[in-house]
Amino acid sequence: MAVAQILPDGELELVGKSEITPGIGDVVAGATTAVGVKPCGGCAKRKAALNKATPNWVSRILLRSSQLVDRLKARVWKR
Repeated sequence: MAVAQILPDGELELVGKSEITPGIGDVVAGATTAVGVKPCGGCAKRKAALNKATPNWVSRILLRSSQLVDRLKARVWKR
């Protein structure tokens, strides 16, 4: 899985490989923790179920996003 970071100018940069394959469960857990929801046992089960249902979800979204950005840049530079 590619690891990406967003640069200060808004560009998406792929910086390497990672063995961690986050799914939508990780995204939901991060968002709920950020707004102050304390995780419980049910949260951990839900996170695991969502990750199992959506493996590599985040990496696929980031890869498609970077490909879209590359295509848009190519079109803009052709003009």
